[in-house]
Amino acid sequence: MTRLELVQRLCREAGAGNVPSTTIAQTGEYLRYVNWIDAAYDEIQSIHHNWNFLRADISFSTSSLSVLIPEFGSWKPDSFRCYLTATGVSDEQFLGYMEWDTFRDAYYFGTSRSQTGRPSIIAVKPNTDLLVWPTADDDYTITGEYFMRPQVLAADIDEPVFPLHQMAIVWKGLEYYGAYSSEPDKYAMGQSQFKKLIRKLEMSQTPEMLWGPPLA
Repeated sequence: MTRLELVQRLCREAGAGNVPSTTIAQTGEYLRYVNWIDAAYDEIQSIHHNWNFLRADISFSTSSLSVLIPEFGSWKPDSFRCYLTATGVSDEQFLGYMEWDTFRDAYYFGTSRSQTGRPSIIAVKPNTDLLVWPTADDDYTITGEYFMRPQVLAADIDEPVFPLHQMAIVWKGLEYYGAYSSEPDKYAMGQSQFKKLIRKLEMSQTPEMLWGPPLA
């Protein structure tokens, strides 16, 4: 569903007499419907930072670890790999991830700071910059994943980043409408339908829960 289709469906569910032909430069009542859809879309994406539909790939050189990603939200720390650029992916090896404070005390200290070699450990600084240890002694390529921050619908034809259960956006929008217009039946309908779809979305678009090792 496009942004326009989502807004039109919300209008119909709310019982509006007519539907808009565009979401651009709206005013008055139609603007409220557009804002409710946009807010619902943002809220759904913000429920989890690690939705599968927000995952994206990245590749960069060890010569430039300060990577600028316009839609960046957070790193997926267990996703990093490294290979000698001149050799190619046949040389690829996993990079171990270490929490920043531990990394700082263990490797970013004294003479360890200047040690060079093939990177084997990666850490994320509090400002989201990356550091590897040891410092690369050649040109290596690092591949990994990150999570995008919540995306924005701007044009009539823009579509949500998740392909399934997009009606969840409409039902959340209907909650907003019901609260605004003091229509408890509309609010209850939106809330009930939203809960059903958000559970389905979470089942298909959040990391699979795995059994851990025995405690004893």
